[in-house]
Amino acid sequence: MEKDSDHTKKFSSVTSQEWEDKIRSELKSKIVLYQYLNTPLKPFYNSLDIEALVDGKDYHRYLTAKSQGTIVDYLNFCDYKTTNSEINESMEGGAGAVHLSMPVGGIDLAQLESLCPLFINVEAPSIVVFNIDHYPSPVTLIFTAELFLNHVSFQSEILELLKKASIQVSIKSSGNLEDERELANLLDAYQLLFVKTKEEGLSTNEYIEKIGFSIPLRKNFFQTIARIRSLKALAKGLLGLHNHLEELDVKVHCFNSQDSSTNDPYGQFISMSYQAMSSIIGGASSITLVPKEYDGYDYAFFKSISRNILNVLQFESGLQNFIDSSGGSYYIESLTEIICQRTWECFCEN
Repeated sequence: MEKDSDHTKKFSSVTSQEWEDKIRSELKSKIVLYQYLNTPLKPFYNSLDIEALVDGKDYHRYLTAKSQGTIVDYLNFCDYKTTNSEINESMEGGAGAVHLSMPVGGIDLAQLESLCPLFINVEAPSIVVFNIDHYPSPVTLIFTAELFLNHVSFQSEILELLKKASIQVSIKSSGNLEDERELANLLDAYQLLFVKTKEEGLSTNEYIEKIGFSIPLRKNFFQTIARIRSLKALAKGLLGLHNHLEELDVKVHCFNSQDSSTNDPYGQFISMSYQAMSSIIGGASSITLVPKEYDGYDYAFFKSISRNILNVLQFESGLQNFIDSSGGSYYIESLTEIICQRTWECFCEN
């Protein structure tokens, strides 16, 4: 039996230049296309492209953690009995956490019997102090960067809650800004929160890893991957500037925005599938998919399908088993590089 290495002798040696010449001779359309942010998209790449992009340096961006891709079901709080029942149903269906829409008056977490990780949106500049002393599972409070930057009292409340073992926080993108300015605002709030934790003596890795981001998914598959990678890379860069280990994981929660879904009741699942896939490849820690409601259609069925999309991606595709699975893709690397540079410029202007 021939050795595996002997099979290569059946093919003549071909240089990269010969491959490119062959592609150019057979390709009838343009050699270079321009996509998002005028990033050149070429039909052929080799290792020299990557080396030129990063001046020969290692292009690994400290994306050292695998994408957990935790399934987070979205629920509207009704009453404690109904909510407990819905949480149990979500967990049995494969969800690893629940994104709970909190009423204006707040909720008493101690009355929730189903102990599971919760994500709760905070809309008001003042947080109603709710009882979490008997709720050991993690609770992630999600608030916009603008809310945190503009309200000093709100900052103090967040810091007090961070001292509790089960509280984590996630800085949310408003979703109505251009990418670079939007990401810069997230970093601005992240740095301010980071500095304030240091002032409060909470600068240990234990507290730093409790701070994350929450961003909407977009239609552009590659843009979503690059935005997540850019955000994680820049956040880790800030940690490095403050003498913290860049190996610390930066949590990014992703959610689909309703305006990016199709108007087709069933076609929306195609949109949600590639949005969820792009977030996992980009390195998302957790994902929420919320289907649209349509008159005459069973919304419970839509929610079940949305959850199963994530179940398939998480348990059958194996996408989350890789660290930075898009690393080395020249287009994504160059797109990430451009977003990082422009975001950092905007951040320095703040």
